[in-house]
Amino acid sequence: MGGFSWAGPGPAPVRGAAGARCPVCAGPVGRVAGRESFGPRSRTSGFCPRCRTPYSFSPPLRSGDVVGGYRVVDCLAAGGPGPAGWVFLAVDLGEAGERAGDAAAPGTSHTGVTDGTRRAGRQVVLKSLRRARSRPDGRHGACRVPRRLPPDPPLRHPAIVPMLGEVCHGGTDFAVMGFVAGPSLSQLLRSRREAGAVTSAPLPVPAAIAGALRLLSALRYVHERGYLFCDLAPGNVVWNGEEVTLVDLQSLRPAGRHLGAFHVTAGFDAPELAMSPPSVGSDLYALGRLLATAALDFPHRTSTYRYTLPTQEVDQVLARHAPLHRFLLRATAADPGSRFTGAAHMASALGEVAAGAGASWAPARPAGLAEGPEEPSHQPKGPGGGGTCGAHTDGGRTADRTPHNPRRTAGR
Repeated sequence: MGGFSWAGPGPAPVRGAAGARCPVCAGPVGRVAGRESFGPRSRTSGFCPRCRTPYSFSPPLRSGDVVGGYRVVDCLAAGGPGPAGWVFLAVDLGEAGERAGDAAAPGTSHTGVTDGTRRAGRQVVLKSLRRARSRPDGRHGACRVPRRLPPDPPLRHPAIVPMLGEVCHGGTDFAVMGFVAGPSLSQLLRSRREAGAVTSAPLPVPAAIAGALRLLSALRYVHERGYLFCDLAPGNVVWNGEEVTLVDLQSLRPAGRHLGAFHVTAGFDAPELAMSPPSVGSDLYALGRLLATAALDFPHRTSTYRYTLPTQEVDQVLARHAPLHRFLLRATAADPGSRFTGAAHMASALGEVAAGAGASWAPARPAGLAEGPEEPSHQPKGPGGGGTCGAHTDGGRTADRTPHNPRRTAGR
């Protein structure tokens, strides 16, 4: 599973305690009382001062550990506070390694390897999950009731990372996924921005549209299976040239579900999610925002552009490509009824934009001489006046809501 920049050898990364929040009560953790003025870094483990939930910024696994027949090689991304959110690269030891691992650690359980047989030497990714569950049973931390990842049967699509099941080790659940090489879209854009003297941050419009069409194919497949992706964001998309893949499927949920928490990423959450559960429309909104982020260079997380796009006078890409501007305005409309009706409808419209993208991209026009009629460039702001809608963008804080609304937690 690509999209995680850290690669060994060396010690596993440890996320700093600065600004960390408790995953249960959203209170500050990792700080020594009375030491705030001397710097945010303090404790790497302890208990939340509000609710006494234990936290730790140390990785739950180390290189060489064997978990359910998978040998850990490297830590790819740091999680915390707590055991959730850690991502590890591992190697499948095969069926013999699975049996040997179970004998060495009888507290390890595993479910649902979807390929039917284990394949020795295959690279996989283990991601620790945050999940309410029963207490570990026994000194090895055996999980009494192993739970299988939805959906079942698993999704199979060339633009979706294969899900191989779950393993439970030391009382922590780990999702097992196929390894997809390449950077995430957020990392790709960041690297292009850091090399700004050579290249610009956004991708070329034809490349951005081609990647969005591939993602729309995956979204259509997910929706037809009766599920929603919910957290479509640059950090959850591996962008390796023409190979664009959806990863991190932990936010999947059945369509029409009105209760329970869901994860979002600031800047890619539809305005109505502050009061309503995820829907097909919110997934398509997120994809529109992702395409805008890939093709345009604008601060999408700021309050100014949280629910809006730059004007054609401000952004040269939109000034030179009016069809793309009109498409993005509809895809990211604040009113769900003004958006595309489904992934197929959206893909058809984007295909028409792609047909003219190659021809209309080359000639640069001044911002005031954009092709075609100018569309209204500002959409109404969502609830909260373009603010964060009560979601904490990094610490997983629960969003503000009425008692009848589902919980929404912040993304990465």
